[in-house]
This record gives sequence, C-alpha cells and structure tokens, in this order.
Amino acid sequence: MTRSTIEALRQGARRRLPRLVFDYIEGGSGAEQALAANLQAMSRVALAPRLADVSRRTLGTRILGEDIALPLVLSPVALGGLAWADGERLAARAAARAGVPYTAATLSNAPLAHIARDCPRPPWFQLFVFKDRALSERLMDDALSLGCRVLVLTIDMPLLADHHRGLGHDVRPDPATALKLAWGLGRHPGWWWRHLRSRRFALGNLDGPLSAPDGIASLASWLGDQLDPSLGWSDLGWVRARWPGSLVVKGVLDADSARQAAEQGADAVVVSNHGGRQLDAARATIAALPEVVAAVGERLEVHLDGGIRSGLDILRALALGADAVHIGRPYLYGLADAGEAGVERCLAILRRELDQSLAMCGCSSIREVDARALAANGDLIDR
Repeated sequence: MTRSTIEALRQGARRRLPRLVFDYIEGGSGAEQALAANLQAMSRVALAPRLADVSRRTLGTRILGEDIALPLVLSPVALGGLAWADGERLAARAAARAGVPYTAATLSNAPLAHIARDCPRPPWFQLFVFKDRALSERLMDDALSLGCRVLVLTIDMPLLADHHRGLGHDVRPDPATALKLAWGLGRHPGWWWRHLRSRRFALGNLDGPLSAPDGIASLASWLGDQLDPSLGWSDLGWVRARWPGSLVVKGVLDADSARQAAEQGADAVVVSNHGGRQLDAARATIAALPEVVAAVGERLEVHLDGGIRSGLDILRALALGADAVHIGRPYLYGLADAGEAGVERCLAILRRELDQSLAMCGCSSIREVDARALAANGDLIDR
C-alpha cells in the first residue's frame, strides 16, 4: 500500500514494530507535555494564501555552505537501527538520494564508518561531550577522517530524563511484565528476522555497552555515568577549537543561549527540546523560534527541530525565520514501515506537501518565504 501522509507511515510503523520499540520512537519524557506542546503549537500557526505567479517553483536552498534539495535535515536518533535492521545506513542512503543531509548519532547502532561507507553525501555527526573527554575527541577525529564536515553538538542532555513507556529506565521488568514483552516481540517475526540476520545490536561508535548480557540496562548505566552535568559554555569553546568544520549547537530554546552559542563560534543553532524527550516543561520549539531568530538570525543559521509532521509545518517554520528544519520521528516511521523505501516515501511526502504549501502562499522559491506568509497580526488558527 502506498502511504500518502506521515500519519499513514506512523500507522504502518505501529503495526510493524514490537510495542516496546514503537513506544521508544513515539514516546517522550515524563507526562509527555513537551512532546504534545510541539505538535499543538505547530498546528496553530496560521498562514496566508497569496495570489502570485507560482508556475515555476524551486525547493532547494543552501545551509552551512552546502546546496540541498529541501530545507530539511534528518536528525540523529539514538538506537535508530531498532526501527529496521541496518536502518541508519539505509536512512543515510535515502537522504543522500533525496539531496538532504543525514545526521549520524553518537549512540547509533551502526558505526559511523558503516553509515558513511557507501553514502554519496557525507553524513553529519552528532556529538555528546562526555566526562571522558578523550572519547569525545576520538569520536570527532573519526568523523573528520570519514569526511564529515558538520558536527552537531547536543547540549540539552546533562542526564537521562525519566521515560514511562518504551525503552525507559525500568529495563529489568518483573517476570509477568517480561513475559508480556516477550509475547509482544514474538508477534513481529519479520522485525526479529531482519535483526537476527544483521547481527547489529551493539553501539557501533562505542566499546560495547550493548554487547553485555543485560543489554539496554548496561547502556543506561554507562550513559548515566558518562553524561556530564558540569558541562558549560567553555566546553563548547573546547569543541570549537578542536573541530575545523561547521559547528551546530542543538538544544537552544532562548535568546541568551543562542547568543552564548554564537559567541563560542557556532555556525548554526537548532531550536530544539529534544523532541520532548528531556525537560517535560520545555517550551514548544515553534514558540521559541522567533526569539532565537531575533537574537542571532543575522549572525548564524537558525534551524528548528520538533513538531514537524508535514510539508506545511516546514513552511510554517520557514515563515517564522528558520533556515531549515530537522526531522526524527517522521523518517523513523517510514524506516519502520518499509526500510529504505519508507524513508524515501517520507521525504517524497514532505516534498510534495511543501511544494503545494509554497505555491498556495504565493512563493516561487524557498528563499522568498518570510513573515509575509504568516496570517496578519500573527493570528493563530481558531480551535
């Protein structure tokens, strides 16, 4: 069946994935207030249809010195290979063919070398500054040696937030719960078979937290020990001094943080609340975007992550000042539904919807989109 919307891909992923894995992709932290806020705030941004000659349209743009086919980047996702065996490599290939960047995660199942090996567009690489600074330096060196020119530094994860569904902290369930989980996994033999054939359950960029017998529990313990709550802006300067390529700071939600990132030499910031997976009372990203654009938009690029579920949402973000958007769950839905072809389908859906929205707002080019596409006086959609 051909999926025509991101929601259709989501429903396909829900049917194909074990409940534990789908909930990991879908869920947020705590009561999932920030996750809901991203979607609700995005849906209320009203746009203005305009009459203009839009017979010729272009969706391409340029970010961080790179020409891309859509104002879109695939976000880093920890354990993204759980959606589909070898899924990170497949998603990177699909992104490259679509002409957009893919960001490989430090905590990916596949090693960066495996992701980059047959990908025609070098991936971006996401980094945590761990307590073990030598490990973070080694990860940067590996990324450089593999041709990565963009480093995405995540700054909003000083420790692990509580997650009440999916692969949260309760990773040693009681026997009854364990039996229920095993039954759920057993109902998806296709998912099991692909992963058994790939034999890739480890964290490819790190030394074996998932290779231990207790798997996810070992990872949670290791990551909890390595995340650094003492991380400060001077550490961003440390990264900047060691990374010769473009530096993107992800996890900015206010003007002061954006200015700090700019002063430390960032080339772009991503307005992000970690997809609602960290601070559960965080602002919706689309609500924070105008403040960040006003503070640093003339000094560096401003990207947005969180709440994007359609091409219309991409246009909303661009109209509010974003240079590009980053997506996580949408392409994971496609990956879980149909592997590489599902990621291609996700990107095709977003392209079609963005093209339609662009035309209806009277714009012929992504570069033309600005606040004039917004409804007068910043009106919101009536609910």
